[in-house]
Amino acid sequence: MTDEEITAIGRESADLAAQTELEGAKKGVESLNAQLADRDAKMGELQAEMAEKGALIQSQEQELTTLREAGAAAEGRSAELASSLTEAIQKYRASLLAANPEVPGEMIGGETIADIDASLQTAKGLVEKVKDSLEAAAAETLVPAGAPQRTGPDLSSLSPAEKIKYAIRKDTA
Repeated sequence: MTDEEITAIGRESADLAAQTELEGAKKGVESLNAQLADRDAKMGELQAEMAEKGALIQSQEQELTTLREAGAAAEGRSAELASSLTEAIQKYRASLLAANPEVPGEMIGGETIADIDASLQTAKGLVEKVKDSLEAAAAETLVPAGAPQRTGPDLSSLSPAEKIKYAIRKDTA
């Protein structure tokens, strides 16, 4: 073989090695491009998921704001209802006092209707006990009804001289 042939084979061999290397590099580039495409696809999925989560967060923030506003409004209504309830309880107490004049007002009290009803029952029981004791005391001290019969004075304790004097005064009067 001649130098030229050897050089040509060397060149062919170098070209073949370069071509093999080039094909290897092309395969490496294709593999990298495929990996890059996979990464881009995953990145797109993650970006879509992130946008979806962002929209969900924004929706939940709006819902939280709405709930806070509703809570503030409910607190205002709650205060109004508490005031109305207190007023209604006081009116109920006043109507019980009007319906039960025999019960002293100081004995009926409480913060709720149940408390007021319980204190009314207690007060009624006490009033009944007082009435019973007053009736028993009145029964012990009986006073006959009406004026006593008119009778003459009892002269049995007078001496005979006093009886004569009494009779003389009666005739002159």
